Amino acid sequence: MKITNLKVNHLYHPLGYDYPHISLSWLVLDTFAKKQKAARVQISVSRQFDTESIVYDSGEDAQADSKAYHIDLTLKSYTRYYWKVQVWTDCDEFAESEISYFEAAKLQDKWSAEWISPKNDYDANPYIEKIITIGRKVRKARAYVCGLGLYEMYINDCKVGDEYLLPGYHAYDSFLEYQTFDVTDAFQYGANSIGFYLGEGWYKGRFVFDGGYKNIYGDRKAVICEIHVIYEDDTEEIVATNRSWNWKHSGILENGIYDGEIVDLTLHDMKWKDVETISVKEPLVERSNPPIVCVKKIQPVAVLHTVRGDIILDFGQNITGWVTVDMTGTEKADIRLVYGEILQNGFLHRENLRTAKAEFRYKGPGMKGIRPKFTYFGFRYVQVEGIKEVTADCFTACVIMSQMDETGTIKTSNAKLNQLFQNTLWGQRDNFLDIPIDCPQRDERMGWTGDTTIFCGTACFNMDTSAFYAHYIRNIRAEQLKMNGAVPFFAPYPKIKPHEGINLFLQHGYTCTWGDVATILPWNLFIHYGDRSLLAEHYPMMRDWVIKVSETAHAQGNILLWQGSDQLGDWLALDNGNLHNPIGKTDPDYIASMYYYKSVSILSAAAKELHYQEDQQRFDVLKQGIYTEIIKTYFHKDGSLRTIETQTALAIALAFQVFPEGKSEILVNALVNRIKSNNGKLDTGFVGTPLICNVLSDYGRNEMAYTVLLNEEYPGWLYEINMGATTVWERWNSILEDGTMNEEGMNSLNHYAYGAIVEWMYRRMCGFHPSEKETGCSRMELKPMPNPLVREVWGEYVSVMGTYKMGWKYRTDHKIIYHISVPFHTTAVLYLQNGDLKELDAGEYEIQEG
Repeated sequence: MKITNLKVNHLYHPLGYDYPHISLSWLVLDTFAKKQKAARVQISVSRQFDTESIVYDSGEDAQADSKAYHIDLTLKSYTRYYWKVQVWTDCDEFAESEISYFEAAKLQDKWSAEWISPKNDYDANPYIEKIITIGRKVRKARAYVCGLGLYEMYINDCKVGDEYLLPGYHAYDSFLEYQTFDVTDAFQYGANSIGFYLGEGWYKGRFVFDGGYKNIYGDRKAVICEIHVIYEDDTEEIVATNRSWNWKHSGILENGIYDGEIVDLTLHDMKWKDVETISVKEPLVERSNPPIVCVKKIQPVAVLHTVRGDIILDFGQNITGWVTVDMTGTEKADIRLVYGEILQNGFLHRENLRTAKAEFRYKGPGMKGIRPKFTYFGFRYVQVEGIKEVTADCFTACVIMSQMDETGTIKTSNAKLNQLFQNTLWGQRDNFLDIPIDCPQRDERMGWTGDTTIFCGTACFNMDTSAFYAHYIRNIRAEQLKMNGAVPFFAPYPKIKPHEGINLFLQHGYTCTWGDVATILPWNLFIHYGDRSLLAEHYPMMRDWVIKVSETAHAQGNILLWQGSDQLGDWLALDNGNLHNPIGKTDPDYIASMYYYKSVSILSAAAKELHYQEDQQRFDVLKQGIYTEIIKTYFHKDGSLRTIETQTALAIALAFQVFPEGKSEILVNALVNRIKSNNGKLDTGFVGTPLICNVLSDYGRNEMAYTVLLNEEYPGWLYEINMGATTVWERWNSILEDGTMNEEGMNSLNHYAYGAIVEWMYRRMCGFHPSEKETGCSRMELKPMPNPLVREVWGEYVSVMGTYKMGWKYRTDHKIIYHISVPFHTTAVLYLQNGDLKELDAGEYEIQEG
């Protein structure tokens, strides 16, 4: 028996993070026991855990919750806290974990450092440096840093840490997150250089669609840093940014999130110049974002040569990151790397990047480990210019994303379904970059809230997204507080000064589905991770959104229906007869009122979980009122819809369970007929697509759900697979049947939203239904829904409580064999096809049906 996966607020060894609450979690593995009998958590300021250093000791706690053990502890600045867990089981086993830790940063301690910037130069891409002398042995050293727009820190010419694109993207006009680094081992006796490269980033560089805007958050590149050095004799020295630092040109001529980076190290204007201190009004706060790191390195699968002599690297997979060049024997280099997602007629195609240049240029001595510092690309292909002899082993693609554990696996007997799962997983890897962006390649890359609304259920199965989404919610909340309870289309929300021709999305509007991320995302996190302190933290955002929608509905004449607002409807649906109109045919007011009901329902459930009785009663009454009003307004007495019966309109009623009592079959039959009349295919958009297969399975049409999923023609998920997709597309027909690129301006080949179908694969095909009564996967409702169209399925879900496994297979005699694993200290109930239920404790099971 061993104890592993020790996390604090769903992070391993968090260093200098914001701790709005302290929630510890752990897993117990390699035991035959069924249950945890008790656990003991100890926290100490010393690794020795001597009596004087222990600041928390739970004792043997029979109620200890291994998925979210809440600690009431007032943290002290600059302090590392060591912690460990002891567990006793019902088999009288005992184990003690290894020692883990978390560390506080400055907290309320005042900064002695100042923001510094190149003096009288707003456009330079500087390298800022100071030389210090170390004459004694360093026992401990920490750097507390924030840079604007982006920064990389170096000590003695070695990069500090393994993170990129610091400080990340957040609501800079509300707060500035600083990072903490352990730099104890970075110093040497004698002279030590401390330096910072600064770039444009989201803060200052060209950003936002329609050509982009500069200086959105500020017009100065700047850095603030304090390095606290503690020597072996316990004396302390603080090295802080101030006017004593100097700067020179870094050799980076241009850089930007969209356009890439141009580096020229042959320039001779490298003289040291003065910095100046500047004032930055936004408060510095501890970070909340998981680090952006390189999670995979990929070599090209082919080096292609076009008829006009272009050399193109094919990495075999659409990814996010950059390519590192590593060539020896080259004294002088002058290269250009051009990035794209697809080839057309054998050449690199880049029109779908719109105005993004997406290139890296480098001129200088040698090519050892050459890479950009302040940009990233979405690509499969890279055109190489300036190198005559190109070999694949000199180029390595670095895949970057926010660091988080992958927790879900699905394999089936159908190779194309397996590829669909992998495409969705890759789409999440590629777009979970500090915030959940919509796409990584074109001139957009923004945190669209609607994409998260429909995909977060899938995301929580694929990966441990708790800390990542908590950071995103921090940004949503910051923007919501500036919008009187409304939730914007994307977060962070750049504030663009109104002008003629400004994009409608930049005018502080709000809609259903996109805004409903405020309730749907926190509730999904609670269902999957069971952390009530996190739910309590997010509850004000949830409540303010519902109040805002209620006020909007009331102002429009009926507090029980959301009508009359501009909405995005069923975005990108195919049912309105005009592919150039993205809104879809389903009544936007109907969708808005349905989502209004959904959000109020979630808020009521959250209030119940948190024992907010007055709110629960209030929102229960509102929920029932909305339900009654929707039935009266949108349904005939026989259960049919008064509004246009689109696939989406029918699916949302069934999914949200809003229809006249006992009339579900009317709607299901209508949906089935709609699909059949469309040749068995979908015509849905963002709202309807994630729901269709779910409602078909849940309302007795499981075979049709499989049939829709397995459709290989346009529109369908497997159509993309047949066309060679390695990620999920933005449009059903981003690539046309003849292999040419759809000419629509919105046409990303790496857009995870429609990958929401994978939640159906987890929940209905594999059967993983985290209980809403015992949240955080303490109890799993196993509801596999096999169908002979797929002969075999294997799924694993590494929940916060441990790994659930479900496999099923049709035998030649048509009987079904289930292979099931239930983790330690959990229970499950298996729902068989014949209606039988089987209660399961922790353990391995083989069950036959049929």
